[in-house]
Amino acid sequence: MNEQDNNWASLLASEPPAEELAENVYSEDLHQNNTQKIAEARENIPQNINQETNNVQPDSQNIALNTNEPLTEKEATKFAQKLEQIIYYNPNSNDLNPIENAYFSLYQKAIAIYKNNLQNLEFSHIDYKIAKALLNKDFSEEDIFKVIKENSPTNWQDEKLQQICIKKQQEAQKDEAFFEEYAHRLEAIQYVLIEDKAYTPVEKAYLETYHDMIAHIDIENTPYKDAINKNLEKNIIQTLLEKNFKSDEIFSAVEKYSPLQLETEEIQNILNPKQAKQDIEEQLATKNLATESLYTKDDIKNSVNENQGNNKAIQKSIFIKIQTTYDSFIRLNRIRNFPEFMTKLSNDPKYLYLKEASKLRQLQVQNRILSNRAEIELYQKSNNDLIIASRLLEKGHTDGEIASLMVKYSPLKPSTEEINLTLKNAHTLFNMEKLAQMKVEDIAIKNIAEEYILTCKKVIVDNMNNNILWNKDSESKVIKELINKGFKQDKIIPVITKFSPVKISNEEAKNLVMNTLGQGKIELSLQEYLSQNLKNKHTSEVKIIEDALKRNFPELQNKKSITKKRNFIQNELKKIKKQTQKLTR
Repeated sequence: MNEQDNNWASLLASEPPAEELAENVYSEDLHQNNTQKIAEARENIPQNINQETNNVQPDSQNIALNTNEPLTEKEATKFAQKLEQIIYYNPNSNDLNPIENAYFSLYQKAIAIYKNNLQNLEFSHIDYKIAKALLNKDFSEEDIFKVIKENSPTNWQDEKLQQICIKKQQEAQKDEAFFEEYAHRLEAIQYVLIEDKAYTPVEKAYLETYHDMIAHIDIENTPYKDAINKNLEKNIIQTLLEKNFKSDEIFSAVEKYSPLQLETEEIQNILNPKQAKQDIEEQLATKNLATESLYTKDDIKNSVNENQGNNKAIQKSIFIKIQTTYDSFIRLNRIRNFPEFMTKLSNDPKYLYLKEASKLRQLQVQNRILSNRAEIELYQKSNNDLIIASRLLEKGHTDGEIASLMVKYSPLKPSTEEINLTLKNAHTLFNMEKLAQMKVEDIAIKNIAEEYILTCKKVIVDNMNNNILWNKDSESKVIKELINKGFKQDKIIPVITKFSPVKISNEEAKNLVMNTLGQGKIELSLQEYLSQNLKNKHTSEVKIIEDALKRNFPELQNKKSITKKRNFIQNELKKIKKQTQKLTR
């Protein structure tokens, strides 16, 4: 069998306990740990899941929709509604009968199998294989027909649906050795109270607990094979743990006496102390989940228009949209619920993202009741991923760690490119915030560094008010102000490379300064301005002096009158001319 069929065999061979179904769309491991031999014997699964039954083939060409005509928006909407109902299915609900519960839970697990393998997705195949699983669980053909007809996203023709609901004529061969041992162990459980055997304390406790839990079973209405399952084993093991038996002792008792004859890995999974944490995670994701519509009219219209004439493509498009939206809602719900679970989860590094996201949400939502979509839109507009990433950088976390948390928890479900851009901007934001709090220690450049940082703070505040990160324009604003204050080019450049919120090389800093000077609005100093203009033989000294007076040179700021400023400029001119004469001799 291929990997897909292996997944299906595992899915159909087991009845998962209720707690495992709370968020099974997100189950990371859909493979059951039972050996195929045991699963086939216990649940009557054919050795080949694709084996024909009464010559009925799961031919996708023959068992598709009720018509070969392209889906209408109305039909596509009905498909989306049925699919949404399946995705929102809650195994803990009391509103459904046993066969409906079985159908929805199996369909959810089927979705989980296919969600990362969409090229093989065939909704009619899902119903075919679920029907076979329900027959193996001894549901009637009539009930199976009804539950699929009422709840399947696929619009079945009655005759096609009847074909896949025909009960198998041939039962899978039972594993006699398995059931012989099954009967032997069940006998030990049933007679443990009256037989005097040399059991260890944990063996005695295990068998007695088992006896107590199955003593009330009405085997005519609920056969042992249905009542004795992994969920029962979990309850028994939990009881023994509460009685302070050691895990290794319990393991030995289960391995020796469990009628299920569980594999080593299966027992270890049941004994896993992380189960409590897993249960908490399920609650974190699903508790108080708002069952808001997973699609819009526009979603349906777009799917139909973009895939005209291709029903399979329409179905897949709708499925992807619904699944993606549901995943975003679940992620948002984790953020909503986190304060309730904070004491249990906040110390675990993997919840750092949720911790920071929850803080931001409380500030932004302010006890308002918003829809899932409205909250996600607010989350995006507020640049929460950027802020969270910056905070995590501040706490010393690496880009890789932050990226991993975003992939797992962000309601925006960002792509790799989006994550990389967010991280780049987060570094800038982090450096901006760090710069705003910086104290200058380098005495050699202390004055200009202080001026640079002070000016940067002003620009940062202005940028943040306008939701702008540091850019070249921000750097140019700072450079202009430093030049206005009389700082020279060669002093400004090293300060930029050392303190800028973004990484700037010496050459890049030089170019920024030169570009700023090239705008002609500000000169580097009075002396350099005078030197440049003296080189122009067509400009008189009177003209040079008058133009200089119009500019805000720092050297002139302490001169209180025009006369004093004029005299100062004339003296500077004389010095420059004299120096020029010396150089030209």
